Amino acid sequence: MSVIRSDATSVNFSRRLANNPHIYQWLNGIAVIPIWHALHQLDVLPLLRLGDGEERLRFRNFLKRVQEKHPAMRAGCLLGAFRTLTFQGWLSLEDCGLDTRLELTREGTMALALLDRTATTISIAIAEIAWLSRLPDIVVNANESGVANCTAAIRNLAELSSAGWELLPTSDDDQDAVSVQIARYVDALILCPVLVLFARPGLLGELSVFEMIKGRPGADWPLQSYAEPLGSLLTAMLEFLQDQGVVVSDDEGWSLTDEGKSLASEAANFGVVTSYLNTFAHFRDYLAGASDVFDVDLDEHVDRALNIWGSSGSTTAKAIRQNICECVLTTLFDELPLDEQPLGIADMGCGDGRALAEFAEFVIEGTQRGKNLASHPLHLVGADISPISRAAASRNLKRFAGRKGVMTAVIEGDVSDPSAFDRALRSLHWDEGRANASSFLHTQLFLLHDRRRLIDDCEQASEELNIAISRTSPFAIEDAISSVGKDIPPPPWSESESGKVGAEIVNAFTTSCCDRGELVPAVVVGADLIALLERWRSYAPFGIVIVEPHVPRLDEINGSNRDRTQVDPAPAVWGVHFPSNQFLMPFVEFELALSLAGFSTVERWNSATGGLSMTWSVSSELVYRTVAMPSALVLEHGL
Repeated sequence: MSVIRSDATSVNFSRRLANNPHIYQWLNGIAVIPIWHALHQLDVLPLLRLGDGEERLRFRNFLKRVQEKHPAMRAGCLLGAFRTLTFQGWLSLEDCGLDTRLELTREGTMALALLDRTATTISIAIAEIAWLSRLPDIVVNANESGVANCTAAIRNLAELSSAGWELLPTSDDDQDAVSVQIARYVDALILCPVLVLFARPGLLGELSVFEMIKGRPGADWPLQSYAEPLGSLLTAMLEFLQDQGVVVSDDEGWSLTDEGKSLASEAANFGVVTSYLNTFAHFRDYLAGASDVFDVDLDEHVDRALNIWGSSGSTTAKAIRQNICECVLTTLFDELPLDEQPLGIADMGCGDGRALAEFAEFVIEGTQRGKNLASHPLHLVGADISPISRAAASRNLKRFAGRKGVMTAVIEGDVSDPSAFDRALRSLHWDEGRANASSFLHTQLFLLHDRRRLIDDCEQASEELNIAISRTSPFAIEDAISSVGKDIPPPPWSESESGKVGAEIVNAFTTSCCDRGELVPAVVVGADLIALLERWRSYAPFGIVIVEPHVPRLDEINGSNRDRTQVDPAPAVWGVHFPSNQFLMPFVEFELALSLAGFSTVERWNSATGGLSMTWSVSSELVYRTVAMPSALVLEHGL
């Protein structure tokens, strides 16, 4: 750990940063600042400023220039980093794989100039990410020297923050606004890990720190109960939160401000992005092409326990689960005749099992199925590839042990291999040996983007798309392709028209991704998702409920201003996922993949920015009952 003192003096700059209602001002900073810093350290950014000449800003040639200095740098890593800055509004980018064109925006030019000028100061915060990513372990284990070093580092960072990271106000309003946003972003590297530390119960006591202090006035939190040097570290962190407007102190102790109460109630929303801090502690080496930075397969890039806590506890996730209960579970477990209902719910990628437990409680307490468990038992399956997740799920599902008419199992499962999941379910010998994957409603929450890719190249992708097009109702294709803004002739199609349809489908996928550093073309990402969903379709007669994060299409955001990033988490969502071989895409492209896999969506929910969706999809044969019937006519009357 490095502890560097600064002689920066406060200019009350942080006052302009306080009381910001948009949490994405913080979340986006966790990805944007380390990515910019790595690009700066590797001398990549100056090449963006040489944009005289068409070829200079073509990514293929740009990569060659960078590789002259960093031979191991890979295309997927670099384009992934550039896409993060594009979502931030600092670059304009047209994703054409290696033929991508890119250029700095006006705001990007200002931002990079400001960041370059304060690089030395900001590098102090970057240097501390490694231990900030391990903050829960540090406070729980309370190693004396480690805690003392952390205390000194927090106080140093707080001083730099109060000085606005030396991003001093200017007479240019636009530049000043960019400075404020950057300063808030750097603050995020300290603020977010401290927020989630104080919000998680069981780390510093049975209650979380925020639960200990939010009952004030009159309920002092006894800092003195923590032995030194831990007490000093907690005090330093509280003082930093006070500078950020989250808490206040007086003679009676600490209390939450109104903004602090709001943040405390939403702190789990910070959990997923913050869990990837270790990725950014090593991002420079990752970007440069080092092969041993972290092992994604062993979860070395992420704090899995924090990730699970954040994904299951966020306010958005809770709202989505409630929507699933009211829209999907009511239909299947309350409105359908008992003999036609699923055997139960199978949650692939179950995490800590909280979602599955909530679904079960809803069915048990609020549906006809729950009133008839003696004759129609409810079977619950949580599956996850992570042993940490399976252990947490087992603990959360213990509440159903001994409850008559409810059976539970937690098993290993990989979303990429539904046939293996089917065999595992058969081995449970439920329902007199008849139970299999087709017996269940399937739920997959925050999972499909984190899959093993099985389509290797564009040739395989083309084969998969040809198969998908040939088996899909032309009316389903027409509906799906129109949602991505593509015009195709109405079916039935001639041979030449079929070729045009195929070309439009290929061009509809716009988001290339990164897999172990290599660039994965957008059409390969799309075809791989189609192939995976198609493998699941034969096991989903009751449909499949999918919750997925998304990123915008570039044509939606190129040239947009900083106001969008105050309400849109795209820089954070993309920035934490692409280095760990995860495949995000825009919602309209995701729904196109669903259609080409033989699914039709009968229930959907999207967040305001389009960054998150919930879909309940069933076999398109249930919707497109004849080639002459558009889906809208069927959906008006339900399934």
